[in-house]
Amino acid sequence: MPWPDIAPPTDRTSAGWHVPGLGMAIAILALGWSAATWTGTGVWADRHLQHMMDREKNAAAADAEAISVNIDFQLNQFRSIPTVMSREPFLMSMMVEDWPKSKVRTLPRDERNAAWRADPELGGLARRLADIVRDLGLSAILLLDDAGNCIAEGNEAALPNFTGANYADREYFIAARNGHNGRQVTVGRVTDTMSIVYTSPIMVDQRFVGAIGVRIALQSLYPLVIEDRAFVTDANGVVILARDPDLLMRALPGAAVFDLSLESRTKLYKKTVFETLDFRPLGGHGVADSLVRFGAKGDVHVIAAKAISDGTLTVHVLRETAAATAIGQERFWWFISSTLVGWLVLSIVILGLHIIRSNRRHYRALADLARTDPLTGCANRRHLYEALAAERQRGLRYAVPFSLISMDLDHFKGVNDQYGHPGGDAVLRHVVAVVGNSLRPTDSLGRMGGEEFAVLLTQTTDREAAGIAERIRADVEASPTAFNGRMIPVTVSAGVAQWRAGTAEAVEDFVSRCDAELYKAKKSGRNTVSVQSP
Repeated sequence: MPWPDIAPPTDRTSAGWHVPGLGMAIAILALGWSAATWTGTGVWADRHLQHMMDREKNAAAADAEAISVNIDFQLNQFRSIPTVMSREPFLMSMMVEDWPKSKVRTLPRDERNAAWRADPELGGLARRLADIVRDLGLSAILLLDDAGNCIAEGNEAALPNFTGANYADREYFIAARNGHNGRQVTVGRVTDTMSIVYTSPIMVDQRFVGAIGVRIALQSLYPLVIEDRAFVTDANGVVILARDPDLLMRALPGAAVFDLSLESRTKLYKKTVFETLDFRPLGGHGVADSLVRFGAKGDVHVIAAKAISDGTLTVHVLRETAAATAIGQERFWWFISSTLVGWLVLSIVILGLHIIRSNRRHYRALADLARTDPLTGCANRRHLYEALAAERQRGLRYAVPFSLISMDLDHFKGVNDQYGHPGGDAVLRHVVAVVGNSLRPTDSLGRMGGEEFAVLLTQTTDREAAGIAERIRADVEASPTAFNGRMIPVTVSAGVAQWRAGTAEAVEDFVSRCDAELYKAKKSGRNTVSVQSP
């Protein structure tokens, strides 16, 4: 702390204020104050960081829980299919006949493929399995004999056939051969795509005669991973699903995949070398288990993980935070300010900063309140109408097309009646998050009131808008809301219209046309999109 230079009087006997060793006392006070300030700001920084990290960790854990519940809900629809099909009498009787054990099994794979696909009975079965695949939204169904050979299959039209391929070394077949239901995440032997396979044994008179399995392409679960910094790993710690494509097929530090032999890695993933995710634990703050530095810049992230019920997949969510760096810098400057200026000046500075920051927060809060829906966080009706008016002016000047989607949650009153308004609020927030992930940065989502929403699509024709609306409808349908341990399914109906360029059409008339299309979608059965050409 600076002190004024005071020259001692020539008559020291009359200068009662002069105290020998004053400089030493000032130095001791300055050093003592500096040490106290450094210690105090350190304690504050640690506690503040702990509080902020706990809050971020809870938010990341909630996101991971929601994504894992949605994935589990989706996979639960497929897990029981092999069990039901394995008890089909027609299938059981077919598997004990002589042809599955004929000399065909000794032929090379391509010849086995041709022979089994040419068999009338197996060909008919393959067509039945293909129908089931299309009806249930699967990637494939495989019928395996007791040696692990695929003797019949049904799959998506775009996939190659698996008939004749041998899967005796797969964990899902080994489990079935031992009389248990099997499951495994692996790269397809024929398709080269990452999938999860569920199998059940076919038993006749307590004797294993084959297995039936369903294959689900993991890419079909992509819409459920709604967080940008979320990814999914398999039981070996390999990233097999992620919003960020740079994370795919990388491994967690210390993952089980590094303990596998090169042969096992090749069989499972068709590769042997895995780049490790750049996670560096950030210790020293009591949150080292959830606080890491991630990426080339070393930004601080909170990480949370949640496994699905059968343990085959684990959801990880990263939440970026600059808290550690910001708090460390703030502590340093507080220490410097406190040491140089002292309690009085420091109090004035802190008070002034507090007033300024409070005013800024107040003004920002007022601005946000005027433009944002407080429940969902998206734009409110007033803000969206302002955006429509601005886009209309741009359209009049430059003849740029733009479109509007009017959306309404189907049977939302029933949601409120069954789950109460907290459940309805959770559904609205979740739908806004899902829709937001389906939009481009230039699009605007607004809540028009109740369960009604609208999306302004800049530089977009009605045909392009129809595609976006259909993607939104499908994403919402595929992503039920997790609430109090239950899943709330919900769908949306949408109407699409393009602004009539060259007519100076008013915003209100444009919105009315779009609402009319929404009414058509609702009237035609809901969960659909109706489009009006300009």
